[in-house]
Parts: sequence; structure tokens; C-alpha cells
Amino acid sequence: MYYVPLSICLFISSLFFYLFYVRYWKWRDCIEAASSSCTTPDGDILISGGAFWIVPAIVFLLVSVVIFCLDLWGKRRVVKSDDEDNK
Repeated sequence: MYYVPLSICLFISSLFFYLFYVRYWKWRDCIEAASSSCTTPDGDILISGGAFWIVPAIVFLLVSVVIFCLDLWGKRRVVKSDDEDNK
């Protein structure tokens, strides 16, 4: 039931984690040494603002955890109510 929104949130979260890695984490030493920006061998100019990509990644990851917990809670409620009806 919740598989589609859960999959979408996990995909978006992984996309933002990838952007965080490529735009900041991979080049963090160069960015810190330059104190403002760093130029990659490909010619891209990276700044410390690339660390911002972790924020939406964590937000979407937390949303997916909430969706997963709601799914588990809903399944548990159904199973528990079925057991009470049988008594």
C-alpha cells in the first residue's frame, strides 16, 4: 500500500545523497584548503554550499522512515484486531 511513496522518497533521498557526495564530500579537503571554492579537474567550481544537499537527503530519508513505520503499524493493527475477533 505504501510501497510507491516509500520508493519515491528513497529514490529522491538517494539522488540528494549522490549530489551531496559529488558536489561536496568528494572534494571537501580541497574546498576547506581553498577556504571558499575549489576547481575540479573537469573544470567544475565547487563551494562549501554543496554541503546543503545533505539537508533534503535527510528530510526525504526521514519521510521514508515515517512511511515505513506507518505501514508496519497499519499491518500490526490489522493482525491484532484479527486475533481479538477469534477469541
